[in-house]
Amino acid sequence: MRSNKTVVFLLTIGLVVAAIAPSASAAKPVTESGAFFVNGGFIGECDDGDIILEDVEIVYRDRLYFDKDENLTRIRSHLSVDGIVYRYDPIEEERGKSLPEVGHANFTIYPEDGILVQAGLTSRVTLPGSGHVLLDAGRFILQFDPFEILWEAGPHQHLNGEVDEICEALS
Repeated sequence: MRSNKTVVFLLTIGLVVAAIAPSASAAKPVTESGAFFVNGGFIGECDDGDIILEDVEIVYRDRLYFDKDENLTRIRSHLSVDGIVYRYDPIEEERGKSLPEVGHANFTIYPEDGILVQAGLTSRVTLPGSGHVLLDAGRFILQFDPFEILWEAGPHQHLNGEVDEICEALS
């Protein structure tokens, strides 16, 4: 199962686009910025049944581009992520240890093609004195419908739900 940060981001972009598109001018790109929170976002499941969740604030700055007929052709977005990841026992309903999470990445979305291109540090969780225990960095290309990773380069532990290291770090 994948984390929901990407899905939440895409839904937020969709809401922004719906609000802006009717008043857009073909002459200039439209810039929009804001922030949203992901509380209890799923990252992955540990072998013992505990799950890794995140509480993060995502600050974004979008630039929306339109053609001469005012059709949205491209969205360029920069995200900054700041928050925590934590271990959660769903049976006991107890929250365990936590670690800080940060990220800064650029996304380009091509709505007509249903494609997202990402570059940068989407997510990094570091255990002090040991280094990173969750890293999502590099580039990837996604297709929205159906959801599929078309190409990736670099470690994408968050995107792919690879949580063995972070499960051990939060034990």
